[in-house]
Amino acid sequence: MRSMLFSSVLLVLVAVVLATGTSVGAPPAERHTVLVTGANRGLGLEFAKQFAAAGYEVIGTARRPVDAEALKATGARVVALDVTDAESVKSLVATLDGAPIDVLINNAGIGSRGGRLADLDLDAARRVLEVNTLGPM
Repeated sequence: MRSMLFSSVLLVLVAVVLATGTSVGAPPAERHTVLVTGANRGLGLEFAKQFAAAGYEVIGTARRPVDAEALKATGARVVALDVTDAESVKSLVATLDGAPIDVLINNAGIGSRGGRLADLDLDAARRVLEVNTLGPM
């Protein structure tokens, strides 16, 4: 399961790098803006750190920005976003006010931890599927 998750994340990262024609390690000729959803911990936080260190302007989202100290430490602009809440998404759009986003790392999502397939809670699995597939839209 972790191998599949790692492969998926790696594929997304490669697609972003190829699509933008940039590399995370090379600062852009002009300062580009990266929007990282779910940037307060885990992979999202690491993406934010890497892009900030490479000279990009980073906008990082978190459901609770007050708890995003590690993200704030990167110098990122921290904005509230809950991808499961349409009003929160509208608020993000209003906050960004048409600012250009050069790279989107759509990382926000939820998941379950461990467990056996036989013990799978179908309602929880539906919730994960809904958040992770419809949330980015």
